Amino acid sequence: MRSYFLAAFMFLGLFAIVSPASAQPISGQAQIQALLAQYPNGGAGLTAAITAAVEANPALAADVAAVALNANPAQQEAMGTGLADAANFFGSQGTVAGNAARDEILTAAANGPPDMVAAVDAAIEPTAGGGPNGTFGGLVSNFQPSSQHSCVSPSRPGPC
Repeated sequence: MRSYFLAAFMFLGLFAIVSPASAQPISGQAQIQALLAQYPNGGAGLTAAITAAVEANPALAADVAAVALNANPAQQEAMGTGLADAANFFGSQGTVAGNAARDEILTAAANGPPDMVAAVDAAIEPTAGGGPNGTFGGLVSNFQPSSQHSCVSPSRPGPC
């Protein structure tokens, strides 16, 4: 009977030692690389996965831009669209925190490869600083973080 208890405690002790190692969080770049491995052809699935990840943690946008440098063009396009979707989400909130998250995403996207930047430019909504009548490339070359009481307009730059 004692040997059963000893075996049970040893098993539980081994389980307790192994569990914390598997519970360690993975880095942001590793998380994004795992998404690329899951979606090697890019597409809507990768776009949705990038959007969800960045909406949950806007700081991942920098990791998306870094990993995109080694991604294929289809993945870069999907990653850019995902970043734009997340930026649009935060920009539509109309809050200081939402604007800060949008700015963080757009700043990170500016460091990505040209195909990703073009995808951001195509998908960003005007309220988030670009879209069909604006250029994301122009935004990032003259990027000024927004605040609750300022805006940037091609016809009227500066606070409004």
